[in-house]
Amino acid sequence: MHVRWSAMAALALGVAPNVPGFLKAAGWIASVPAWCEAVYPYAWFSGFAIAAVVHAGLGRAATKRAQNGAAGPAA
Repeated sequence: MHVRWSAMAALALGVAPNVPGFLKAAGWIASVPAWCEAVYPYAWFSGFAIAAVVHAGLGRAATKRAQNGAAGPAA
């Protein structure tokens, strides 16, 4: 089974900013930075946007690496 690591990284980075706000809302921690409280109500949107940007960026980087590798001199 093949794992697309760019998708896993996008998922992790999309979820990460929302975790502190969730932990505070669940009562597991007492305080978080103000930006975490501001982002948490929009967790679906912010997480999706961050994951989409990361996934697109990593996908483009992988495509460029593949194209450069294919166009390189033969050994």
